[in-house]
Amino acid sequence: MRDSVLTRGISTIVSILLALEACYFIWLGYALERLFRGAQNVSASDLLPSAIWTNFATGAVLIILAGAYTTNFWKLKSWFELPALLAVLYGAWGTWSGYPLMSSFESAFEGDAVSLGVISGVGFMTLGVFGLLAGAGERSKRSTG
Repeated sequence: MRDSVLTRGISTIVSILLALEACYFIWLGYALERLFRGAQNVSASDLLPSAIWTNFATGAVLIILAGAYTTNFWKLKSWFELPALLAVLYGAWGTWSGYPLMSSFESAFEGDAVSLGVISGVGFMTLGVFGLLAGAGERSKRSTG
């Protein structure tokens, strides 16, 4: 009983973290789109750069993953360990590369992109750690019965 509640709690945290990272990528795509549209010599008919579409697509995929993880669609929880490990590595790289340039965590509330990137990296590391914990809980649940 206790393992089930713990696993369900960890799964909820993973779903929330996936949704928050999705919001970050969608917001970043929107901010880049506003910067692009505000630039000189850019008309409304100009195509958006691929980096903007990549951020929107990443956000959409993370929202789909959050929903699939919550409902355990595609038995996602059983094979989530590799993406969780990749999330830890990606988050560690993002945090390590951006942290020396960051002025403060409070600057994220002012829209500082470096601070937001570092916070996103920490979020990915947390997501990966909880994803690995959830995978270990699923494995122990399968092995015990």
